[in-house]
Amino acid sequence: MMIADHTKANSDLGVLAKAKGVEISKQVDEGNTDDISSLSSQSGVDFDKAYAKIMVSAHNGAVGLFKDEVATGKDPDVVAFANKYVDTLSMHLVHAVALEKAVNP
Repeated sequence: MMIADHTKANSDLGVLAKAKGVEISKQVDEGNTDDISSLSSQSGVDFDKAYAKIMVSAHNGAVGLFKDEVATGKDPDVVAFANKYVDTLSMHLVHAVALEKAVNP
């Protein structure tokens, strides 16, 4: 579900960015990949716990950003994009929180 949803959102973001003349293909700065890189050394329950923690944190941040954009954004196209996906991200956050509770009983 998350892969399909994020793939669709990224595709829509690419179309929007192109229309706005914004380049989004820039690589993520090395320091911003530390959480994801740390998962490669994990396995089993440790992986599950680390993954859930990262997903809760990332989706918390994304939901906040998207809600802020919906509330205060200036570009109607960007606001529409944020509005289109804020509920999906919120649902992902609910699932991530449930996962985190399941792996940390």
